[in-house]
Amino acid sequence: MSDPVQLSYWQCESVLRAEVLGRIAFSAPDGPHILPINYSVVDEAIIVRTSPDSLLAAHGCGVTVAFEVDYINHTYRRGCSVVARGETEIVADPAEVAHIYRVWEPQPWAGGTRPLLLRLRWRELSGRQLDPSWDPLSEVPVRRTESRPR
Repeated sequence: MSDPVQLSYWQCESVLRAEVLGRIAFSAPDGPHILPINYSVVDEAIIVRTSPDSLLAAHGCGVTVAFEVDYINHTYRRGCSVVARGETEIVADPAEVAHIYRVWEPQPWAGGTRPLLLRLRWRELSGRQLDPSWDPLSEVPVRRTESRPR
């Protein structure tokens, strides 16, 4: 078994852009919450869609949150984890919404209407991986890396 190694900023961003499911952590009056959520990455920000009456909308807007994405290969006992931290904001400007939908619209798996776009512009991005000889992007099943307009 190998010791964890730090991922570079570029590697962290690449892993974020390659996945579509992560977890967002925030605090509410009844304590901390961690929610699995589908997301996209547009420009230098994580974008999620949620319902205006959701727990995330009520307590996760305009606050500092943590967002984590992992990729684990159980067979070979290797994996990587990336954490982004920053403040969230609601995206309401029609031009920004159109840009997000053009570049990479987040696709929630949960049913129901989820019209509220929440943006996390990370101010910190860090990650670790086990097995430094392994390239996590060679195995990530989604491989969604194109999220900047051409």
